[in-house]
Amino acid sequence: MSGLLRSIGLHGTLAVTALAFLLFVTASQSEYLNADISSLDTVDIAVEHKDPLSLRVQMSERAGQALIVIEQEGTENISVSVPAAWKRGEVRNASLDAISAEAPMLGFVRWQLPGSSSVTFSILDAPSRLLLHNPTKVPLKVSFMRVNLETDEVEQNVILVKDEAVILE
Repeated sequence: MSGLLRSIGLHGTLAVTALAFLLFVTASQSEYLNADISSLDTVDIAVEHKDPLSLRVQMSERAGQALIVIEQEGTENISVSVPAAWKRGEVRNASLDAISAEAPMLGFVRWQLPGSSSVTFSILDAPSRLLLHNPTKVPLKVSFMRVNLETDEVEQNVILVKDEAVILE
């Protein structure tokens, strides 16, 4: 039993957080009773790393869809957990097979990214916010850029993520 609990780890924590949020929203606002988790405004992402890390997250939106590029600037291999509905696209600075994914668990896929690599995900329902988790508690500098391709608006922010999850919007 304890082996099962250890294997759930981060994915289980993210799923329970998402489920608790979904239950709160459905209980407090009746118009969300028929919504599925992909249509909610906030999406969870988790980054696991051993050393201090700089990460770039770029989100381009158009017509309700989005492309999100996650680029890690460290030398170590890191793990990034994203919703299972996100589809991997372009990979940079690594071979396609170097960016590997574990089997989906509890609605999330855990991707392995080698040092200095980036991966692009396509999303059918663009979230308005990303909730970035740093479960390892090692400093994580996140440079976030959001581009609205319909209005040509660009928003940029740099955030240090250490102890608490941080909302990127």
